[in-house]
Amino acid sequence: MTRWSSLPGDLPPEVVDLIGRLRAMKDIGELTLAALASRTAYSRSTWERYLNGKRLPPREAVRALALLTDPEQVKPLLLAWEHATGAQAHRDSTPEVASRTASAGSAHARRSQLLGRPLRVGFVAAEAAMPYTQHILAEYRRLHPESVVEVHSVDFCGQVDALLHGKLDAAFLRLPLPSCVRTLPLALEPRVVCMPAHDPLLARQPVTLGDLAGRVFVDVAGDGMRAWWDYWQINPRPDGSRVPYGPVVTDIEPLLLAVSQGEGIAFVPAAARALYPRPGVAYAELTGVPAATAALAWLPRPHAHPGVAALCEVARKRRP
Repeated sequence: MTRWSSLPGDLPPEVVDLIGRLRAMKDIGELTLAALASRTAYSRSTWERYLNGKRLPPREAVRALALLTDPEQVKPLLLAWEHATGAQAHRDSTPEVASRTASAGSAHARRSQLLGRPLRVGFVAAEAAMPYTQHILAEYRRLHPESVVEVHSVDFCGQVDALLHGKLDAAFLRLPLPSCVRTLPLALEPRVVCMPAHDPLLARQPVTLGDLAGRVFVDVAGDGMRAWWDYWQINPRPDGSRVPYGPVVTDIEPLLLAVSQGEGIAFVPAAARALYPRPGVAYAELTGVPAATAALAWLPRPHAHPGVAALCEVARKRRP
């Protein structure tokens, strides 16, 4: 059990009660601060501030902790959070603390500033058209109408950089991703072979890796996504052979063009058959290859947009 430090003596009783409940929930769930950081949108240092009374936690953090330990406590904890928020606001409005509150800003004010900024959500290729993406975003907007959502498309090579550099708060991507990026798996989907429409292998479906030995595959630009693309194209193959790469692209449309012109082939998600019908391009079933994973991805940050935690909560509820 965690040995907690004493809370600041000037906290309202309602805030003390809330923090005591959160500490108890953490201990009951046997969660370390590192575990909380890995399973929520809040960093280890942020949880340390919340649980030691240095900063009033936002509503989304309270709900996230409850969902991890005892979902039946979500409503009681959120009620305690409302009481604590009201008490903190009343305390900060009193004359003796008004000047200090105005200069430092309260947790509630900081949270309001974050909610004032749009939640930036990205997607790679056709992830915006997938049922899980549309459901999660629609449900998030329904539950949080005050939060503005900006949706951005990212290409193969820029998807991780957009998260690392803060251009996106969260994104719907395909695994694998670097270990620094937090992910919440959403769905499994088979891979298919994207090939020229005149390819004779189309008459021999399903296609095996052996059928494709020696075939040139489309490549992606740069080394930043090498592990990601090698995973998708299964390079190296189970027998140790390397995939011969040919034309280099940055996104799905240039890939489809290269395939249609007979410059190479590629493994893509099965949904591409319906979402990317193109002249000169066909899709063949692939056997003996594991399904790929779609996921919601985000980067833990000390001052993450509160909408990230709320988006993750909606995504967790949607998972089968």
